[in-house]
Amino acid sequence: MSKEDAYGQNKEFKITVNGRDYSWNEKRISFEQVLNLIGVCENDNVYYMITYSKSDDKEPKGEITKTNYANVKDGMIINAKPNNKS
Repeated sequence: MSKEDAYGQNKEFKITVNGRDYSWNEKRISFEQVLNLIGVCENDNVYYMITYSKSDDKEPKGEITKTNYANVKDGMIINAKPNNKS
């Protein structure tokens, strides 16, 4: 297997974020990348909770935070919901 054939290299994944389909060509997705994809940013009054499902077999569902990422897989579903800070 060559480097070009390695998992996630030169592959386009189909993911769904907040009900919209996107193409993604990296093996991971971060908190900031999700927010950039949907065109929002956090501010002092609103923060985002990002959850995912249908990811890789090691961790098929979970939460993406500012300090971690999720492994991307075809058919992955991501939900980013704003929450008001109390």
